[in-house]
Amino acid sequence: MDSKTISNKGDFMQLDKMLIKFSALSFGILLTAALVIGINSRIELEDIVKANNNEELESSMEQLESEVKKFRLITFLSIIVSFSLISMAWSFVLKQFKDQEIINQKKITELEEQLRETKQEITVSQERLQKEITETATQQQIFGDFVEGLVISEEHLIVGFSPTSIPIKQRWRNNGLSADFLADYSLTFFPGSEEEPNSMDKQAEIKSAVSYIANELLENAMKFNDEKSQQPISIRLQLQSDKLLFLTTNSIASQEVVQFQRFIKKLTESDPEEMYMSQLEKNAEDTTNEQSRLGYLTMINDYLAKIGWKFETLEEKEEEIITVTTMVQLTI
Repeated sequence: MDSKTISNKGDFMQLDKMLIKFSALSFGILLTAALVIGINSRIELEDIVKANNNEELESSMEQLESEVKKFRLITFLSIIVSFSLISMAWSFVLKQFKDQEIINQKKITELEEQLRETKQEITVSQERLQKEITETATQQQIFGDFVEGLVISEEHLIVGFSPTSIPIKQRWRNNGLSADFLADYSLTFFPGSEEEPNSMDKQAEIKSAVSYIANELLENAMKFNDEKSQQPISIRLQLQSDKLLFLTTNSIASQEVVQFQRFIKKLTESDPEEMYMSQLEKNAEDTTNEQSRLGYLTMINDYLAKIGWKFETLEEKEEEIITVTTMVQLTI
């Protein structure tokens, strides 16, 4: 209820008090007049009694009786007038309150309707803004150490995974097998010899690194893949002159893009070791956290890998699909 309504109620209360005061004043005046008449009649009667005049006494008695009747009539009328005025005052005030309540109810209804319309406009604006943010965030945006224009070398291996309804835990087991397969395949790039222990140690080191990185990349690709999309998931292992390249591509839900890019920005701008320790503490406090992405930090800290991401929007069957390609460069 606004201040104007409160002010109106205050005016009604003031008017109510004025009418009651007027009624009381009217009643008081009439009652006073009756008392004055009665007192005057009593004084006259006492004077006559003192004079001991019987004729005048009888006349005065009649006059007194008449005055008493007048007194009663005036008193009765004053009471009726007072109650009538009070009733009128209350009726007027109640009517004003009722009218004002109807007006206030209409105002409340109008405000509620305006509030609903405003909420709808805010919702539409938020959806439009989210769409604009997502579109802006996915127009060939690159983060971190992502190298474009790479020529696919002869020494490479690509493994693809079609969308599936297999439970995530079962897919993770498949990821482990796929990662081990990539690790074994990578050894063909670095033939070792038992006669050269250093080469065998190098092989073991590379195999362990490839297995870990491939497994982490596949897990993230599977976990954060857009389940509504039929876009396949792929991982590519490629040999460069001085490094191994890993590239995984998966689709991502539009509502997850902004949050993922915030994480990437934080990762690229923060100290990896400090961020790793901070993330471990958060995971200890919240065991349900499924988006820690500690694997990226481990790749950087333990394997000195460089990581980059590219977001793209694809048009397919009148539907937009957002994909993210993660590149990991492992120096050998």
